[in-house]
Amino acid sequence: MGNTIRTTKMMFIAILACLSMGANASLITIGTFTGGDSGDGLDFVGNFTYAVNVFGAGGFSIDDASFTDDSVSGVSISAVNAISNWHTANYGNTQNDNNLETVMRSIRWSPRANNGSQVRDDVVTIDLGNLTVGSTYSLQLLFAETCCTRGFDLSFEGVKTVDDFSPYITQGQDLNTSETYIPTVGAFIRYDFTAQDSTLNISFGGAAPFSDNNPIINGFTLESTKVSAPSTLAIFALCLFMLARMRRA
Repeated sequence: MGNTIRTTKMMFIAILACLSMGANASLITIGTFTGGDSGDGLDFVGNFTYAVNVFGAGGFSIDDASFTDDSVSGVSISAVNAISNWHTANYGNTQNDNNLETVMRSIRWSPRANNGSQVRDDVVTIDLGNLTVGSTYSLQLLFAETCCTRGFDLSFEGVKTVDDFSPYITQGQDLNTSETYIPTVGAFIRYDFTAQDSTLNISFGGAAPFSDNNPIINGFTLESTKVSAPSTLAIFALCLFMLARMRRA
């Protein structure tokens, strides 16, 4: 009887493990960067679906990422306001550094807004189309604070994924001083995911515990990492194999 119970428990665990393999896997990384070259914090080497200078001109590259403006086909950005000369970064003297400084110069942004008694979590939105379902991608969102103790939330595919993100704090600025501007450090959010449909939906907003809840975005890249998720049939076959092995044990 004891062996039967143990075997049943092990089979149940195996089934859960198989199901978890088919779940939508994603990974969030938040960090800083100090330039556009390898080792400076960002990844510009690979196959890029999009590399976008938000509210700025394109026509330049950082390693393999060829930047465009934000009107490129497949990209849709909704924001109330834009500033062309928001941030004067100083990352270094290489061509990659200088081109990244160009990306960080401009922003689109929106003021915090309410929907009735609720703070809206979608005052800035970015939709990225032409994705291949089942393929993996790496999104880099780029930020640089210039004025304010700002913070906001980010959602991917309608699910709040990053809570209380503050470019100000991530860049290393001190809330207890008047220092609100570090030109040598930027902030990024990297989102590694498997596409579940052909469009990635990103939204910024929410009621983060900061004096300024107006979301900003300076630029972004989307890299295709070309690893297809296992099919449902493959996962099911693996589950059957695992269960058969356990029954023979």
